[in-house]
Amino acid sequence: MIKIINILFLISISLYSFELEPLGYKAISMGGTGVASSRGSLSNYYNPALLSFSKYNNELSINNSETIKENNLINKLNKLKIYDINNNIKEIKEHINIGNKDIYNSTNDSSKNNTLENRLIFQNNLDIIRNIEEKNGFEKTKYQSITSEINSLFLIGYFKREDSNIRLNINKDYTKMIFKDEIDGNYYEYFSINENNQLQDIYVLSNELEYIKSSYDFAIKNNINYVEYTKRELEEYPISSAYLIDMKNGILSIGSSIKLMKLKTFYKKYELGEKLGREIMNENILFNEYDYSIGIDIGLAYKQKTSKIIYGLIIKNINNPIFKSKDKDYTINEFVRAGISIPLYNNLLELNIDMDLTTNETLLKNEKSKYMGMGLDYKVNKYINIRSGIMENIEAEYYKRELIYSGGIGLKLKNISIDFSGMTSTSNGQYDKKEIKKYNSLNFSIIYSFGKKDDKKKYIMTLDNTKYKKLKYIE
Repeated sequence: MIKIINILFLISISLYSFELEPLGYKAISMGGTGVASSRGSLSNYYNPALLSFSKYNNELSINNSETIKENNLINKLNKLKIYDINNNIKEIKEHINIGNKDIYNSTNDSSKNNTLENRLIFQNNLDIIRNIEEKNGFEKTKYQSITSEINSLFLIGYFKREDSNIRLNINKDYTKMIFKDEIDGNYYEYFSINENNQLQDIYVLSNELEYIKSSYDFAIKNNINYVEYTKRELEEYPISSAYLIDMKNGILSIGSSIKLMKLKTFYKKYELGEKLGREIMNENILFNEYDYSIGIDIGLAYKQKTSKIIYGLIIKNINNPIFKSKDKDYTINEFVRAGISIPLYNNLLELNIDMDLTTNETLLKNEKSKYMGMGLDYKVNKYINIRSGIMENIEAEYYKRELIYSGGIGLKLKNISIDFSGMTSTSNGQYDKKEIKKYNSLNFSIIYSFGKKDDKKKYIMTLDNTKYKKLKYIE
């Protein structure tokens, strides 16, 4: 079993699935790890097999998290709105039949030309459009969950995930400011500066072919350049259980979750400069609702009797649940992740390592995710735990590939724990006129646990006997 999971860490499977966002106090504070370490009420999210290794008979947890990812988008998107790019270009276009054509020093009435302010704003807009990186995006993910472990027999829960994504779709071949003069029927390209970067105000003769091949005006009219907004809400109602098998050198737990799932999606295109980023995010929308579907998760966890190391493997949505609607169907593919949890220094320290074995889809078009992470949990005393970790998306293309740092603190008083955790990147982005880290995640959790298993007898199945025998719980 150990050799199999070690091999899985080295495999890269070419599958595409719903990415697994970090959730819960331990995962977010410990580099997104959880497949071998989330032993308790959140095991129905990370690995239902870990229910067998929970420290308590009963546990209730409430989690709320929010994650923001920003990459070269919001600041530029907001500037196009502030500079009012649509009206600015409209005025430039309207002056085509009275402005200077093919000359640099016009004797025409300057009051009929574009104003200096308008030309400066136009050049700012043009610079933004031409310098927007192809790999841009802004994502916000909200996660709420409430889960309950009941008498060590099964888990029930509710998970709600909201994903929102904005992306600027700019074809760099369509950024020339070519317009048609409706009076003389000709096409002209407008220039507000010359090759020496000096201000000017001229319309240079062009042609229809150039207009079709490279005009920003043509691209806007034909849905080539635009802002796209995608939103997705997924609700899950899982019921989970696990079964133990006594083996020669350890305990194997096999867990499963069956989930009632509800999906909603939304997609809309906006003109550049039509709205600020926060206006798009806060807009009231009408979702495309899908019929309910059923998802199945299968998990394995193996705990060594001597070292107490736990190896974990989770296959989420193994049945590839299909959501049907009147417009189209939506399929979520399986997701596979492996993990290991290593207790150190008489269980005062815990080292966790996780790695995705599938390449997973994100809301951002053509962007994939494949995370690997590592985290440490240090038990200061019976009241305080301090956690830290690192995580990286090794398949990142749009978002800069970099280490994401995490940390958190857990405070426990009797049966109640309160945990604060977060993740952040080193590089900065812009959101709502403020500088932020390009990756940010915050989580708040409350956990209520009771009925410790130290002296509890559990029934487990042996490989060499079809009967059940009693075995004291192995901590």
